Amino acid sequence: MMKKEWGWMSTFKRQKEEHCHYSGLPSPMAYENKTNKKMKIKNQIFKWYPVGIAFAYMLYSIGLGLVGMTEEAQYSAHWPGTILLFTIAINQIKKQ
Repeated sequence: MMKKEWGWMSTFKRQKEEHCHYSGLPSPMAYENKTNKKMKIKNQIFKWYPVGIAFAYMLYSIGLGLVGMTEEAQYSAHWPGTILLFTIAINQIKKQ
C-alpha cells in the first residue's frame, strides 16, 4: 500500500510518460496535456485581446499626433479607454 504523502509522485511520473510501456502506443495522458495547453492559450487570448486592441488604437492615435493631425488624434485617443471600459462592463455582467 502506498503512503498518502507519496501519492503525488505517481501522478507526476505518469504525466511525463507519453507512451504506454506495454503497447508502445501514445498514452491518454499525452493527449490530455496537448489539449490543456491549447485551452490555456485560448483562454489567455480571450482574456487579453481587448488590451491588445486598445494598445493598437493607442498607437494609431499617437501616430496621428506625430504626423500632425492633432484633431484626429484627439478624437481617436478616447477609443482605447472606451474599449477597456466596455470590456470591464461585459465581464461584470457575465459574472452575475
